[in-house]
Amino acid sequence: MPGSGEAWDYASVRNLGLGARHWLLAGGLTPSNVGAAALEAEAWGVDVSSGVESSRGVKDLDLVRAFVQAAKA
Repeated sequence: MPGSGEAWDYASVRNLGLGARHWLLAGGLTPSNVGAAALEAEAWGVDVSSGVESSRGVKDLDLVRAFVQAAKA
């Protein structure tokens, strides 16, 4: 379900035949899984929302920093 914040099988995206297209991976990403998920899916970039919230609709600056650091690793 879009916007649910639930993780899914990120590696399954490789079977879509996206090739060299630039696309963003989203859905269920958090600081603890973004690095592996982006590598598994061979994503060009990532998008996050609820994965860096301390409570619904409230972004946590420390989680945002951790997410960016993990995404760059």
